[in-house]
Amino acid sequence: MKTIFLFLITGLSAGFINGLFGTGGALPLLALFAYLALKSEKVFATASFAVLLLSAVSLVLYLKNGTLTLDSFKSHLGDTVVPAVLGGAVGSLLLAKIAPKLLKKVFFALVIIGGAGMMFK
Repeated sequence: MKTIFLFLITGLSAGFINGLFGTGGALPLLALFAYLALKSEKVFATASFAVLLLSAVSLVLYLKNGTLTLDSFKSHLGDTVVPAVLGGAVGSLLLAKIAPKLLKKVFFALVIIGGAGMMFK
């Protein structure tokens, strides 16, 4: 029962965070998967798949609510979306080649930098 509650709370938190901020849903998932002692590359890959689903739901709701329009999406397709997809592909290919300790340190640094950027903007 405790495990089911943990999964439920983590999943709800991940969805809420991702829906509210448009990103970040992976954070509670990463914590859960690390707690379950999955290998680092499996942790990041599994969280990425979950965030894909979370982001798809958020995208549909953003479009439905008018928060995002297809015109605004199209206007940024070449300058942000395509490079982000290419970067995601490169990162995914490198995931298995980077030492787990280094991955954790890089991820931690990115979370700190992202948080600081939001605080001081």
